[in-house]
Amino acid sequence: MPANIKSTSDQRRIATELSKRPGRVNYGQQSAGHVRRTRMLNAGSTINALKSLERALAVLKSFDEASPFMSAQQIAARVGIPRPSVYRFLKTLCDNGFLIEVGDAERRRYAIGSSILELSRLALGQTELRRLARPIMQLVAEKTGESAYLSIRQGAQAVCIENVDAYAPLRYGGRVGNAYPLYAGSPKVILAFLDPKLREHLIDQLDFKPITKYTITSRKELARRLATIRRRGFEVSNGEMFPETCAIGAPIFDENNNAIAVLSIGAPRSRITPKNRDKIGRDVVAGARDITMSYRRQAAEDPM
Repeated sequence: MPANIKSTSDQRRIATELSKRPGRVNYGQQSAGHVRRTRMLNAGSTINALKSLERALAVLKSFDEASPFMSAQQIAARVGIPRPSVYRFLKTLCDNGFLIEVGDAERRRYAIGSSILELSRLALGQTELRRLARPIMQLVAEKTGESAYLSIRQGAQAVCIENVDAYAPLRYGGRVGNAYPLYAGSPKVILAFLDPKLREHLIDQLDFKPITKYTITSRKELARRLATIRRRGFEVSNGEMFPETCAIGAPIFDENNNAIAVLSIGAPRSRITPKNRDKIGRDVVAGARDITMSYRRQAAEDPM
C-alpha cells in the first residue's frame, strides 16, 4: 500500500482524534443535539398553540344572555387576558365569522357571529334527528325483532347517536358514541348515496384496514358493493365489524337530498337468513324513509 494512503482503520482513528480536538465539531453530536432542540421547540409550539386555543374559547364563552354585546375591555376583564392579546383573538375570531363587530371605533362592541350559529344548527340538527327518529326506530325494532341504531357521518366515519334495544335474549347493535369506518358495516350506505365528488374525496382518505376477515380491503371491491347498495336500496353486512354479527342499513336524507345518516338493525348472523333478509331490509328502508320525511317536514316548518 503506498505510504500516502492510510488503511480504513487508520482513517477512522484519525477522524476520531480530530473530532476530539478543540475547535473541531463532532457532526454526530451536533446532529443529535439539533434533533433534541427541534423536539423541544416543537413541544413548546404545541403548548403555545393549545394555550392560544384555550384563550380563544374563553373569549367565546365570555358571552351570555345578559351580555350579548361587549367591548374588548369588558371581554379582557372577564377572561383575565391582557387587552392587547384580546384584540389579537378578537381579530382572528371576527375574520373567521365566530364574532362580529358592531358600532363605531369609539363604541365598538363584539357579538357572536354566524359561524357559531352554523355550528349550533348542526348540533340542534342532530338533536332533532334523534328526537324524530326514536319512535320510528322503536317500530322498526318491534317489526324486525332486532336492535335498531342510528348513525351520522362525521368525516370518513359514522358515529352512533341513538339506539333502541330489541327484546331478544341475544342482542347486537350500535352503542351511542361508537364510531365506525365508512368502508365497513352498514355505514357504507351513507357512502353509497353521497355526492360522487364527496364520495371519492372520502374514499381517498380511507386506509382499508381489515377489522375482520370479512372486511372490505380494496377500493375496487368497495366500488362494487356501493353500486349494489344503490341498486337494492339497503346494505346487508355480514361479519365486517364483528365476525358473529349481521347488520342491515338504509340511508336517511336531509331536505337537500344529502345522505346524512343510516338507520341499521344489528343481529346475530344466525338470525338473518335468505328467507327473512329481504323483508327485514324492506322494514329498515321504510323506517329510514319515514325518518327522512319527518326530518324534512320539521326543516320546512322550522327553518334556521
